[in-house]
Amino acid sequence: MKKLILILSISSCFLFNIYSEDAVNLVPLGDDLTTLFLGIGQDVVPLLHQNALSGDTYGEAEIDQVFLPFYLSIPSIGLSTTDGIATVLSNDSQEWKFAIQLPTLVDSALEGDSKEYFDIAQNIFALPTVKLGFGFKLPSNFELHISGIYLPPLDFGSLASVSALDNLSLNIMDVGFKLRKTIFHDTFFKPAFSIGAHYYYSTFEMDFTFNQITDFLDSRVDAGVLGDLDLGGTFNINTKVQSFGLDFHLSKRLIIFTPFIKLSPTLYYSTISTTADLDATLYDVGTEISSANLNSGGSVNSNGVMLYGSAGIEFRLLFMVIHLSFNADLQNPTLTLGDATSGDFSETYIDKFGLNLGFRFNF
Repeated sequence: MKKLILILSISSCFLFNIYSEDAVNLVPLGDDLTTLFLGIGQDVVPLLHQNALSGDTYGEAEIDQVFLPFYLSIPSIGLSTTDGIATVLSNDSQEWKFAIQLPTLVDSALEGDSKEYFDIAQNIFALPTVKLGFGFKLPSNFELHISGIYLPPLDFGSLASVSALDNLSLNIMDVGFKLRKTIFHDTFFKPAFSIGAHYYYSTFEMDFTFNQITDFLDSRVDAGVLGDLDLGGTFNINTKVQSFGLDFHLSKRLIIFTPFIKLSPTLYYSTISTTADLDATLYDVGTEISSANLNSGGSVNSNGVMLYGSAGIEFRLLFMVIHLSFNADLQNPTLTLGDATSGDFSETYIDKFGLNLGFRFNF
């Protein structure tokens, strides 16, 4: 009996050591995080194309001269949507390398409101933009419009409101140029019509460092039989978008109202890259049992043609103009609002639609 117990004990320890060696191998987790980052990039890149053109809040097909052939937009606000990010986590065919699948870890980490917000983000994700703009008339019925915003690198340091971040810095630039020519002026009998060409360039970069995952969550991530997982380190995301296109613009003044419509076939090129240098640690009842440095990241490039359409109305109050418009990538927009009867909007998808709101002063 003693020999049998000894054999079983040695066998159990041997099997446990084999299982533990495989189970606490954290390197595959870095590969899974790279897959996640690339997946987020593939979800976001189509949104970047539309967002580059968002925030254009000049609705009239020609500059309306009051005293001077000049206008100023402050501010212009745009919002573009896509049908979710991190959708790779809900892809049943995706093969994960870590012992505990990444979707399981994410579900374990998120709870309550955080889980609800994340579920919404997997169906609808919105990207805002804020721009300033001005324009003026040129000879021979030409016009030049310039818009954009630039924020130099901002280092927020350790903020009390975001104590999880040791270091947070942002760098944002968005600039666009549009040259157009008025073909028909707005008269009592016909609308204004213009044709133009545009170029937009935008970049967004964010760096941050965090100490440990408990800076964001109430506890470490439950990794099942492996123990509790903690992460800390640095993360960077960088996006660049260039857009070239044409603009066909039609508008008609009706006393203080000006309805308009624009169509912009656009050639785009964009890239999004992410890098992460993370330290992963596994704990068993508070005791560290395994750790590893995970270097992960990736980049996604995209180019193609977008058919950008915009329609809306402007309200004129003396020198001030209020702009409201909706826009969409007309090639393949998606609008599904879920089940309004039951109040279940979990299957709501809004993709490639946008909203522009702005104020303009014509001089």
